[in-house]
Amino acid sequence: MKILPISALLLACTAVTANAQEQTPLTSETPAASTNAASDAGFYVGGSFGFIKSEITSLDDSDADGIEGGNSLKLLAGYKINRIVSVEASYVNYGEHKVPGAGGYAWKPTAINASANLGYTFDNGVRPFAYAGLGVLELNEEPISVFDDSSAGTFHFGLGVEFFPTPSKNFGLRLAWEGNAFNIDLGTEDETLEVSSLNLGVSYRF
Repeated sequence: MKILPISALLLACTAVTANAQEQTPLTSETPAASTNAASDAGFYVGGSFGFIKSEITSLDDSDADGIEGGNSLKLLAGYKINRIVSVEASYVNYGEHKVPGAGGYAWKPTAINASANLGYTFDNGVRPFAYAGLGVLELNEEPISVFDDSSAGTFHFGLGVEFFPTPSKNFGLRLAWEGNAFNIDLGTEDETLEVSSLNLGVSYRF
């Protein structure tokens, strides 16, 4: 499945952060580094907008055409534990996706997610990251409902980078590709779909 490369990237991210820790000697001569790492902890909020239209694709059939949608909108709130680990909750609206040849029938998928955010914050304010988590996705069919149950559990994933410019480290910019993978009951069989988008946004640390 196409989800496997995401797992591999998460493992690679973890290996990089572990290597960075090994290269930092844990001695009494590095109190400043310890202080900086501790000061990174805290709550944050943010929002982003998809500057490239979102798309729904099949993870079971790589030859199937995707369904292009609208621009996504995301709101998030999280807590940064240290330079490496954060946890965050998010709401994502992926916009309208009109099903081809269905006479105006469309999906407007939204998702609520809880995710772990793994990365590393460098001293210059740059933080590459990857995240994975679980959530609930609602198809929001229009103008009619075809499915008996249009909600589904979902796997939330993403890759990105954020930047908090110095000297002000309260406001930051975030660029991220993210998506939600979910199963849909087609009556005779289930199909695994993915809706994803590329977002640019801002965040604020308290």
